Amino acid sequence: DRRINWVARAAMITLTVGFVGLIGRVVQLQALPPAQIARLEGSQTSVVKIPETRGKIEDRDGRVLVGTVAVKQLFVDPQLVTDFATFSARISSALGMNGVDIEKKISARADKRYVVINRELTDDQLEKLKTFKLPGLGTDTRMVRRYPQGELAAQILGVADSAGKGIEGIEKIQNARLSGKPGHIEYLRDAQRRPL
Repeated sequence: DRRINWVARAAMITLTVGFVGLIGRVVQLQALPPAQIARLEGSQTSVVKIPETRGKIEDRDGRVLVGTVAVKQLFVDPQLVTDFATFSARISSALGMNGVDIEKKISARADKRYVVINRELTDDQLEKLKTFKLPGLGTDTRMVRRYPQGELAAQILGVADSAGKGIEGIEKIQNARLSGKPGHIEYLRDAQRRPL
């Protein structure tokens, strides 16, 4: 009976000391992590920025008079292109654009790293671009204002510039209300960097 009590107490003390040691180690790792762990801290989360989208203008029946849509534009980094003429010819034949104009745009800004070739690609052009493996060629997204009702009340609605700032009409008067706010999405990744 005494021996069982002694063994039980010894086991309880051993477990308590081990548990306190484990909690102490966790606190130490949280408060003062070693350099190897500190370097990895935050690598399991990723942040994707969401660009601001300018608000829409509707009539009293809820029909959109002015809205914003995302479009793809084609750009080139001239410093990654070795032969402007060949590069321009390949793009123009596939996308139905003027090769001479493309070459002139690229040549005029050969010292730059970003030259827009087409400000709004069609779906067909985007599909054709997927087969291209030209260095320096890329696409990105930009926001464009659309007027689904056409010229209806164009002078009253006004316009916004390429930066999304109202410069005339309701677009200018209500600029503070129509201007979007940028956002972000934060998410976790597993050890293989796959989103969870």
